[in-house]
Amino acid sequence: RYASMRDDLLSDAEDITVIDGVRVVASGQVAGPLAFGLFKRYIAVPQDFAKAYSPAERELAIAHEMAHHKSGDLFANLAAFIVLCLMWFNPLAWMIWTAFRFDQEAACDARVLSGKGAEEREIYGRALARTAFDGVPTFATALNSPKTIIERLRRLTMKDASTKQRVFGKLGVITAAAIVLPL
Repeated sequence: RYASMRDDLLSDAEDITVIDGVRVVASGQVAGPLAFGLFKRYIAVPQDFAKAYSPAERELAIAHEMAHHKSGDLFANLAAFIVLCLMWFNPLAWMIWTAFRFDQEAACDARVLSGKGAEEREIYGRALARTAFDGVPTFATALNSPKTIIERLRRLTMKDASTKQRVFGKLGVITAAAIVLPL
């Protein structure tokens, strides 16, 4: 099914550019930027991308999709999806999948906005709000609901965690894992 949707998406696609080995294409099959492909890597953008998004929004949107490719998110998604398929009957697995995908998107948001000021966060927020759309390919529907977009926008207003908060957070995760794993 993925291969069929990928082929449909690429059938009318026009090449825009190549960035670090990732082909950026414009396609009538998407309403917002979308990263896909494991070995042949792509970013698909809507055909009106240049008109609908400002240059700064385009740059940040592409940076977000590139962050998915650079961090190996698509491979992680495949592995997690295989586990989800094996556990399809377990409601907890579906909740974990949703949380995993949300955290993945939030991590990409954080990578893109690292070191950026309030103006860039506002521009990024506008671009993110514009991507709340319906009719996306099945492999990209994890987080396009208004509720998740609103939560991601809310997180953009949060201040970056201090070094102290990060250390305590990591210690908390390690402590929880040390307690839970033996059980």
